[in-house]
Amino acid sequence: MFGCDTAPLAANNRHQEVKITTARPPACQVFRKLEARRQMVLVESIRARSREVPRIETRRPVALVTEDGYAATAVISDISPGGMQICCDRANAYALNPSGAKIVHPTFPRVDAHFTLPVEAGLVKIDVECRMVYFSELLMEYLVGFSFCHFKDYGFLKLDRFIREVT
Repeated sequence: MFGCDTAPLAANNRHQEVKITTARPPACQVFRKLEARRQMVLVESIRARSREVPRIETRRPVALVTEDGYAATAVISDISPGGMQICCDRANAYALNPSGAKIVHPTFPRVDAHFTLPVEAGLVKIDVECRMVYFSELLMEYLVGFSFCHFKDYGFLKLDRFIREVT
């Protein structure tokens, strides 16, 4: 955005002096915006491939924290570039979805998920913000589906690496 600093008119009133300045955001804001944009593009790229890449069956522990601060533990039963399905007991399922009701589009609950995946170099930690997309009971176990929204610390690249190494 441009700002104008108008100096007083010259003594003979023939011209007016104008100084134009450019307001610049701090460098850290610019970096955060660029990083967020780059991450969004990479996440969309991974999601676009999600139909091409099958769900990877895995049995990895996951820690989940709801918007209300409730914590739950579960096991990832499968994972893909776009999301994951977890399996948990009744207590943890109802910590995630206290009403036990069907998940409705406008009210998708947000959850932070924290888990590790094995890659050739060892275990990589992934922290990701998710939206719960389904909740169902199957033979005394609860299946809960999540769609990935926002990865932290290049988690989307770590997940992509895991998928490439497994497939």
